[in-house]
Amino acid sequence: MIQLKWEGDKSAPTRFPVGLLDIASYSRQKFPELDFSLIDMPSEQMDSEAVLQKIREERPQVIGMSLVTAYYGIAKEIAGKIKKEFPDILLVAGGPHVSALPEHFLKNTVFDIAVVGEGEARFSEVIDAFGHERSF
Repeated sequence: MIQLKWEGDKSAPTRFPVGLLDIASYSRQKFPELDFSLIDMPSEQMDSEAVLQKIREERPQVIGMSLVTAYYGIAKEIAGKIKKEFPDILLVAGGPHVSALPEHFLKNTVFDIAVVGEGEARFSEVIDAFGHERSF
């Protein structure tokens, strides 16, 4: 999971990624055999290249991002770079921006899945379907 930030985000280092941690905690309970990690761009002072380096090291199969409209640009940029280098990684997006405009979001980004509404149960359903090679 990636906690996003954008260039002009002055509040980012103090923002705790509660939503992503809730989703990871819920998913860990459902799938204790899986590893979940958080790439926290603001607190780790990371740019998109540092995020890609972390992905190269960890080799995840699924990446989730939650975004508000202010993060749309950086999410689109990072997702594009991820898909270019790792086309088989499943990219899942959620959050207020995605929930408000899911069709527009999917048509205009390289994300594979848009989670609408509360993400805890939905993300776990995605993980379950992905693990059993079922369609979404």
